[in-house]
Amino acid sequence: TFKTKYLYFSLLLSLSVSLALSLSGLLCEEEEDVCSPGRNPCQQHSTCSSTTTGPRCVCAPGFVGDDCSVNYDECEDQDCQNGAVCVDQVDGYTCTCPQGYSGELCEVPPPPPSPCERARCQNSAPCVDRASTALCQCLPGFEGVRCEKLVSVNFVNRDSYLQLSDLKNWPQANITLQVSTAEDNGILL
Repeated sequence: TFKTKYLYFSLLLSLSVSLALSLSGLLCEEEEDVCSPGRNPCQQHSTCSSTTTGPRCVCAPGFVGDDCSVNYDECEDQDCQNGAVCVDQVDGYTCTCPQGYSGELCEVPPPPPSPCERARCQNSAPCVDRASTALCQCLPGFEGVRCEKLVSVNFVNRDSYLQLSDLKNWPQANITLQVSTAEDNGILL
């Protein structure tokens, strides 16, 4: 009969088409959307398109694979410089720079040290950079290129004192003391 032949033909048609499409309905006349919620195979907020061969995923930036489930490691093609460490992120990467380096790819080297950083002034002497030359400004009582020599001591208050440390490691030391009173008619004993 016609109805039986129609059902048989519809069944054959639905079997051949169902390889590519999902159909529903009593006579398989309704095409189901393979991208509908609950059936969408695409992951990571990618876009799903229904095609005659099945769903097709258009991946969001940073993801790859048939279903966009793989986070592409951008560090495989990174351009970090000067020994920087690449940190993979979604759709990109960042470079963690070694100390002193800067820039997006750590391409900016640290500035050269100033002459004062190399001068190593001693005894709390401040350093002044004059025409790219370091000059240690010695505090009162000190001399030398780095203010390393103690040349005089002033005892102004009763609580003043002179402390000489690590005398065992001094190869030679000459200490001369000149003493005077603060009073015009004072006597030292």
